[in-house]
Amino acid sequence: MKIFALAAAVATLALTGACVPVQLNNAGGIATGQSLPAKDPAYPAFYEELNAFRAQNGSQAMVPNAQLEGVATAYAGRIRATGELSHRLDGTTISSRVNRAGISTCTVGENLAYGFADAATVLEQWKGSPKHRANLLSNRFTHYGLGRSQNHWVMVLARPC
Repeated sequence: MKIFALAAAVATLALTGACVPVQLNNAGGIATGQSLPAKDPAYPAFYEELNAFRAQNGSQAMVPNAQLEGVATAYAGRIRATGELSHRLDGTTISSRVNRAGISTCTVGENLAYGFADAATVLEQWKGSPKHRANLLSNRFTHYGLGRSQNHWVMVLARPC
């Protein structure tokens, strides 16, 4: 079943394209120049492994953020409810979802996965995918939120303006 889920995810990502960071306008939310507040990571082992991976590859550590986690968790629930792994469900984009949550960012990206029971396995899968790996290692991102709904995962990556 996991092989089918992985094959379906790869096929879907091939059709929808990989997550590419986009620049956002500063529209509401956190004021320009402010940082997104840090929070204790919902998945401590993911946080530690992510930042160890980033350090091994010359990238700065990322900080977990509750607002981004909320966006990620809500979207993971939406993916699970529709059964469609897509960065653009109902015409929304990561940019529009982050803006709607009142978060002001200059750069935002998103990684999606499904069919995995734990955050460590999801991180390993993303590390092995060139475009997801690029998001994980990009210094354009300073904060992230990891959300889950059953075995559907969303990681929102961002940098405040």
